[in-house]
Amino acid sequence: MNPEKFSRIITDCWESIAFVAFDGFRRMGRGVVALMEDQDALEQCYVVYREGQPDPRTAHLIEEYDPAWEVLVQYLQPDGSTVTLRVRTRPDQRHPWRIWLFNRLEEDRE
Repeated sequence: MNPEKFSRIITDCWESIAFVAFDGFRRMGRGVVALMEDQDALEQCYVVYREGQPDPRTAHLIEEYDPAWEVLVQYLQPDGSTVTLRVRTRPDQRHPWRIWLFNRLEEDRE
């Protein structure tokens, strides 16, 4: 995935990515949302690293991000290198905790 495609995905799929991030945080602790493309479909999974496993920069991001307002995402670039980014909720978006809470309330109503 190139940076332009990532930018489009993070805008178009924010609510889904933010839900996966906060749900993963609640269930498993601090981690990242891995974004993978599979024949025009976007796959998302939550990854929690064992101590010493991620590179130092990623480990620092995992320790420092605010799960209620921010999402850590990873994706592979065309050259095979991994990019890890800290994405903060924009003013016009719902934050991860709010998305998670409203989805849970909807499930309880059903």
